Amino acid sequence: MQKECIILNKGGVKIAVFGVIGKDAISCAPKSGLIFKDPIESAKKTVDELKQKENPDLIICLSHSGTDTDSRKSEDELLAKAAPDIDVILSGHTHTTINEPIISGSTVICSTGSYTYNVGELTLNKDSNGNYTVKDYKLIPVNGTIDNDAAVTNKISEYKNLVNKNYLSLFGFSFDQTLAVCDFLFTPIENFAKKLQEDGLGDLIADSYVYAIKNAEGANYKNVDVSVVPSGVIRSSFDKGPITVSEVYNTLSLGIGKDNIAGYPLVSIYLTGKELKAVAEVDASISAIMPDAQLYMSGLAYEYNPNRLFLNRVTDVYLIKDGQRVKIDDNKLYRVVSGLYSAQMLGAVKGKSFGLLSIIPKDEAGNAITNFEDYIVYNKNNKEQKEWVALASYIQSFSANLVPEYYNQTHERKVEVNSKNILSLIKNPNKVFFLALAAIILILLIIIFIIVKLRKAIKRKKIKSE
Repeated sequence: MQKECIILNKGGVKIAVFGVIGKDAISCAPKSGLIFKDPIESAKKTVDELKQKENPDLIICLSHSGTDTDSRKSEDELLAKAAPDIDVILSGHTHTTINEPIISGSTVICSTGSYTYNVGELTLNKDSNGNYTVKDYKLIPVNGTIDNDAAVTNKISEYKNLVNKNYLSLFGFSFDQTLAVCDFLFTPIENFAKKLQEDGLGDLIADSYVYAIKNAEGANYKNVDVSVVPSGVIRSSFDKGPITVSEVYNTLSLGIGKDNIAGYPLVSIYLTGKELKAVAEVDASISAIMPDAQLYMSGLAYEYNPNRLFLNRVTDVYLIKDGQRVKIDDNKLYRVVSGLYSAQMLGAVKGKSFGLLSIIPKDEAGNAITNFEDYIVYNKNNKEQKEWVALASYIQSFSANLVPEYYNQTHERKVEVNSKNILSLIKNPNKVFFLALAAIILILLIIIFIIVKLRKAIKRKKIKSE
């Protein structure tokens, strides 16, 4: 049974710390298999119990809910209003950098941003009424201007040794091991996936999945048609220079496998050609409003027109085989590889799009998959093929230990055709287009019907008056 909170005694101050996960964060993991209580109601209950049983001086909430410029959607501000006895909310999830703390009633809301770019320092004063107010708040950039602390450096060294011994050695790697050298700069993570476009980092990771499957299956390799990686699972990028094992792990560090070992494994599924087109549409339409949903793919290329209807922006989709575009058969099953979480999220597209786009991951025989863990890919040593290990092995395989210039370029995997030409706007329409067209025709028919009825009524009125 997990503790709902911890009690810390620091400098004579009794501090209660508890955590919540917000509704938006929960929605990001629809296949988690967990049932979450309402975060606000749970927080209120915890705070009440803390006051009754512990009577702490200070209550701090670690919240994976986040803030928003729209106060109606700002979950941590809503939490502060609903549970005013929380003194401090340390906010996460939305990657918001709060330069000046948000004050809601007597609650202080802080956030340092994302990717450990900052460390936050908050100093509070206790007033005569027992309430805490902000004395000082600052965000300290984590960069080369800060001198190393000897005690922290020693502790880091201890942890590195533990990581090497208990984790990385399982995969034949070590923490500071250089895999290859890169002569160019990949897109910095803070700018990654901000715009719908092909990206060398996304291409690199997607290609690594195919490479890993080939190695894992050896002589029994079955052709992988497409690999998919969403931007939301990519957590770091690579600077110019050596690329180390730890940097690769940081890039694909999320999740855990069926083996209870850190790192999402790759899974092998099948989609129809029609569903591959829906995958492209998810990328072209959804990523504009949800950057974490932007997809990077190997083996699949598409063209889209941003002026077309939402969920109907893709005009052409192709497979890429030996550098050539190949037409997709809507009814054929194609082998697709992705991370465990990513495959689960593909399966949630139908519900999220209210049935307008349907993507149902299947097995080789075409049966719908219900348990994705049954389709995890295992390597030659019968261990789960982790996403990050796939990337590390691929980078390590590069000739002369140099990342190819190929990944400093784009290769028409995503092509924008920005046109308002009528033929381009209606080219290769999907179901969404016809539904919209049907809705427009229905509205026009209703308008015509109303006009006809009104004209008849006016005509009858005139006849009666004569």
